[in-house]
Amino acid sequence: MTGPLSTPLTRLTGVAHPVVQTGMGWVAGPRLVTAVAEAGALGILASATMTTGELDTAIRKIKFRTDKPFGVNLRADASDAGDRVTLLIEHGVKVASFALAPRPELIARLREHGVVVMPSVGAAKHARRVASWGADLVMVQGGEGGGHTGPVPTSLLLPQVLDAVDIPVVAAGGYFDGRGLAAALAYGAAGIGMGTRFLLTADSSVPEHVKHRYLEFGWTAPSSPPRPTACHTACCAPSSSRTWKTNDRCTGCAAAPSMHWNSGAHSAPRGASSSPTAYA
Repeated sequence: MTGPLSTPLTRLTGVAHPVVQTGMGWVAGPRLVTAVAEAGALGILASATMTTGELDTAIRKIKFRTDKPFGVNLRADASDAGDRVTLLIEHGVKVASFALAPRPELIARLREHGVVVMPSVGAAKHARRVASWGADLVMVQGGEGGGHTGPVPTSLLLPQVLDAVDIPVVAAGGYFDGRGLAAALAYGAAGIGMGTRFLLTADSSVPEHVKHRYLEFGWTAPSSPPRPTACHTACCAPSSSRTWKTNDRCTGCAAAPSMHWNSGAHSAPRGASSSPTAYA
């Protein structure tokens, strides 16, 4: 079912609105994904923080609660990526999104079974690569976003990627309202992806006092905050024992401190449980 604003994103995925809720680790669980799907947008379940068994349970919960399309975010470099792809195929999940470029054979296998493949990229050359491997569409995330895709602003990166590929492009990084959606569509994007905006919703598992801190800062947050002393991103959280190496790289996932600080939408809130039942 598509809504009044039909784009390649809505037509490929079957959602009503050209909006994607991104797969935020420790945040995008069954409850949030279901709410987004029921509202007509594309909810993406974050699986990197789950075991394969927990992922299976989470997908079943979503399918029990809604019959609307939704997606699952995967790490292409996970040792059990093939098993996770099998789960998506068996459950009939509509979209597979990737934080890293999936191998061509994974893309082919997913597409063979009707799963829409949407990798995230932070450079035009990466978009060209996944497009040549058969990806259905690509999410381009500028430096304003919370993921590990690079420092180039969305306003510069988006037109580069649009000019580089012929597949639909979803814009992410700094979007939070209808004005952003209109701007992205004017550039030529097929829709937008939002993380922090959904992190602040009632269906998000993030503690209320954390949400209030986001809202209190608003636009007044410092542009160059002090460097954190530990990594709290999706790939390392909830452990606070991860510290920085001498070369300013995280011992847990090798990401730079600036990426970690900017990944608030991907961070485990203080006190958050490591179990997916906490955000069911």
